[in-house]
Amino acid sequence: PRPRVAKKEEAPASDTESTTNASSVGRTCASSVRVKIAELVPWGEIALGNKILPHCNTAFCVADVFLLSAFLEMAGLQDCSGGCVKLLLRTLKFLRLCDYSAEDMCSILAHSCEYVKDVLEVCGGRMDDREVGNVVVCLTFMAHSWIQDETCPLRVWHRHIFRDYCSIGTLNLAVVRLFELRRYRMRLPSQCIAENMRQLLGAIPWPSSMLQPSA
Repeated sequence: PRPRVAKKEEAPASDTESTTNASSVGRTCASSVRVKIAELVPWGEIALGNKILPHCNTAFCVADVFLLSAFLEMAGLQDCSGGCVKLLLRTLKFLRLCDYSAEDMCSILAHSCEYVKDVLEVCGGRMDDREVGNVVVCLTFMAHSWIQDETCPLRVWHRHIFRDYCSIGTLNLAVVRLFELRRYRMRLPSQCIAENMRQLLGAIPWPSSMLQPSA
């Protein structure tokens, strides 16, 4: 299959910069439906809202806040750091910039959260907060490579997410090591994935304004 390439070729100038140019994702977005995430999310009612709120401007859209909240809880990452939250919001934004649908993203995360739980059980105690975040993103890359017909190459993930953390060679070795930890077994029980999909899709608010780029 033809590799998918992120439509936004350069990473944002800063981690807190929200995407406001709808043309970067191939869609038209009137200014009237652009929203400020902090004003729309009921922070006291979602899991880990207190951890996500300080970094909400990193999110691509309101729906990603709800999606991340569900993912963190399902993956057992309730104690994750603010840096991890910020990195995962950037990862969700990256997937949207690659034009993956909400259903595609939920399928990727449905696999990734199970991979995360397995890795944390084996070596979670030996990783610091920054390592946990980067491992979660690597596992998300692996999940997307396993289930998507059109994938985004690792070099593009590196350019947008990892370039300030490690070299592409180091990233490639980390992914290989994670594959080895799983003994290259990426398939998960269908019942497990179906339940994870149900929870993730159920977490997303579906009004169209919730899926638009933030202001």
